Amino acid sequence: MEEVKKISKLVLELKALLEDYLKQHTSMTLHGLSKKCGVSFSTLRRILNLETKEDPVSLTVLGIVSTVKKESNISQLMTLFSQESEVFTSLSRAYAFANKCSNYKPELAEVLVDREFYVIYKLAANASGTTRKHVRELLGNPAETKVDDLLRRELIYEDQGKLHAFQKNFSLTAAVGIAQVPEMLRFSGTGSCFVDKSIFRSVSESITKEVYDEIWQIQCEANRKIVSLINRKESIGEVPFFFVCALDTMEAPRKRPDSEEQE
Repeated sequence: MEEVKKISKLVLELKALLEDYLKQHTSMTLHGLSKKCGVSFSTLRRILNLETKEDPVSLTVLGIVSTVKKESNISQLMTLFSQESEVFTSLSRAYAFANKCSNYKPELAEVLVDREFYVIYKLAANASGTTRKHVRELLGNPAETKVDDLLRRELIYEDQGKLHAFQKNFSLTAAVGIAQVPEMLRFSGTGSCFVDKSIFRSVSESITKEVYDEIWQIQCEANRKIVSLINRKESIGEVPFFFVCALDTMEAPRKRPDSEEQE
């Protein structure tokens, strides 16, 4: 007997929203929409094909809905949906998350899906800021137009030749942060300041849950110490340091709680 697959109401609502948006924007590809809303192509495809095994987390829903409705303010976005809808319920969770994490701004996250915007903003968010010259050296001359775009959007400002982010401390969803990891790792091993002190190491092994928990505790403690050291006033300098931490298991995808990447 063939098993009947049960599709959740939330997925059906998202599918309808996506189909309506793509019908109205015939030149928009699914890859293009993926970049615009910060949700992976595979996730969008699974929603459209009703192939999702679990409901998308609320911040994924927010990324989709804020894009198709062209509204980044969550409270305003919620007024566009019936309180009985699953999208409204999911947006309510996203609203609670945004209030809990005051450094998370949906409108900023939407912009930082772009690779070059992300790198420029990361540099401008450093205490010492960055310069147009540094941006050109890292990303090439055409990237200076992205600097001008961020200035027009009033996300960064220019003062005495330095570019600074208006919001120095910011958070992104894990999905957006993870998508930009390859861009950050592109700089690994290329820094001119400390050629012999850059680190990149990838380790994998089958271990027990107890060992995983111990490694997790060690890494959390190391993270706290690094962040504490970076945040000291006497640590502020001109070296554009970056640190990426990832610790997980290589298992089948599972439903995660909403999470954020703190910058």
